[in-house]
Amino acid sequence: MINVKRTIGIILIIFFLAACGEDDGGGNGGSHTHTWGDISITATCTTAGYATQTCAACSETKQVAPAAALGHHTPGGTSATCTTNGSTGTGICNRSGCGEEIIGETIPAYGHIGLSPSFAATCTAAGNSQAHGTCIRPGCSLPNVTGTVTTALGHQGLIASFAATCTAAGNSEAHGTCTRSGCISPHVAGTVTPALGHEGLSPPISATCTTAGNSQVHGTCSRCSHNVAGTVTAALGHLALNWVTYNSSNGYVSCNHNGCTGRLAEIGENGPGGGKIFYVASSGFNVTGSGTAHYMEATSNQGLGIMWSPDYVDVTGATGTIIGTGKANTAAIIAAHPNDDASDNAAKAAAAYNGGGKSDWFLPSKNELFEVYSSEIYFGITNYPFWTSSQDGSDKAWMGYMDHDLQMSNWKNNIWVDMVFVRAF
Repeated sequence: MINVKRTIGIILIIFFLAACGEDDGGGNGGSHTHTWGDISITATCTTAGYATQTCAACSETKQVAPAAALGHHTPGGTSATCTTNGSTGTGICNRSGCGEEIIGETIPAYGHIGLSPSFAATCTAAGNSQAHGTCIRPGCSLPNVTGTVTTALGHQGLIASFAATCTAAGNSEAHGTCTRSGCISPHVAGTVTPALGHEGLSPPISATCTTAGNSQVHGTCSRCSHNVAGTVTAALGHLALNWVTYNSSNGYVSCNHNGCTGRLAEIGENGPGGGKIFYVASSGFNVTGSGTAHYMEATSNQGLGIMWSPDYVDVTGATGTIIGTGKANTAAIIAAHPNDDASDNAAKAAAAYNGGGKSDWFLPSKNELFEVYSSEIYFGITNYPFWTSSQDGSDKAWMGYMDHDLQMSNWKNNIWVDMVFVRAF
């Protein structure tokens, strides 16, 4: 008998699967989508059951939620609800299928059915400590059950927020890895705030011919007091120096770099006549008989063998010794020796020199020669003295040694004396 019932059950299951499964894709109309009807309660007065629904097309039934026993009910009784107790009253239970005689009993509240169960809060999501949701019991007068919401726990063990600095980013929220067991999103980025950057710095500046520049902002930050060096760029140096004369005697050096202005030349630089500048007077100095000059340049050693003059003539106009008198001394020597030439008269040799296309070279005065060797520029120093244009009586003239600070007078017709020519401009 048991095997017959089992066989009949299997046949019924196969029948329902064939007649009422989800769409089988055959397109022959032999299957359909369930159309579930109203919820009904299968519990009885004394036994628990289920809240169920039945498909209107195929009569398949599904259990939706457990349902408590309904309790007895008589004509004088009151029905329990999900939230309030009822009473059976006294008499015969008139609930369908019961008929039991009852004497005044309390029917406990049924409780809601179909609610979501309680669940714990997490680090990031709220929980609920009670069942909650919408009750599916037919006729429930208070179907919406909120339960008791528990707030999100929040992450634990994170790094606290911190402010950005000039050079480092900050984070405006707690961040890091949550240490709470079971956290489903433990990695917390927070909100990164970018580094503030230094403030109050000087902007980049271009290097010039004479001063260094900086290719980045630099200086002392007014926010954090840090000294920002930036990147220093070296001075460019002057390019293709050219001499420019802007009045009859005063010149300056111009540079071919854009924006470079004129400037005074310096000792050791090349002069316009091809010599080396050995004397600079930014405010100018007087050249006797020629006006104001600012520079003097000198040739290299012009060698031995030429006398100051071959005879002893008192040249009264050649006694100047200070700076600015050598040119007038030279002119006076030439005038006093009309029969001499550049081969036997040092002054005439200087006047005949045209280095750099210049025709205003002369023998230096005593002090002018002193400036030549004081400049420490190499002019072809030898062990021999050099002539000056400064006379020391009718038979002698001043000369000086380049290799040491010594000046002395010697006979004008001495040929063992070197020469250097100078010019003022």
